[in-house]
Amino acid sequence: MIPHSGHRIRSWAWFVALTVLSCVGEQWVDFRSEEGGFMATFPGTPTQQVKTVNTAQGPRDMHMYSFTDKQTSFSVVISELPHEQIGNVGPAATLDSARDGAVANTQGKLLSELIIDVSGHPGRELKIAAAGGKGTIRARLFLVENRLYQALVVTPADESYAPRVRRFLESVKLL
Repeated sequence: MIPHSGHRIRSWAWFVALTVLSCVGEQWVDFRSEEGGFMATFPGTPTQQVKTVNTAQGPRDMHMYSFTDKQTSFSVVISELPHEQIGNVGPAATLDSARDGAVANTQGKLLSELIIDVSGHPGRELKIAAAGGKGTIRARLFLVENRLYQALVVTPADESYAPRVRRFLESVKLL
């Protein structure tokens, strides 16, 4: 007999109940972008916009699909990179550059990085401390030919491992 097994079961049941309750009331939406070539599940209906940003290689359009509630933002950002840029430096260096840009643009600090594969495409999973440690960015970056996908969740620092963060990041799939 395992001592205190009843206590462990009650603790586990309490944890599961809290996890389920944290998602109650959220209206998760399956979103599909044929143009963007992806699908994702957001905790609400995302808005879409295109922003032009200046880069070292010239202006680049970024297609953004975002939903924000309270203090958390869920986004998929897609940008087309020049074929020659990827051909000259390769996918790994391109992803490293995207990672470095994400850290620099947020004046953040890279906390962790995993090399991942998304449907056979190279990627990175990142955790970045931003806003002087008050916020956290959890991200998945992956490269499909010359298209860079960035799935991002920006949270207060203490919420970076909330179940809904992982749910969103893992829901992003290629069409």
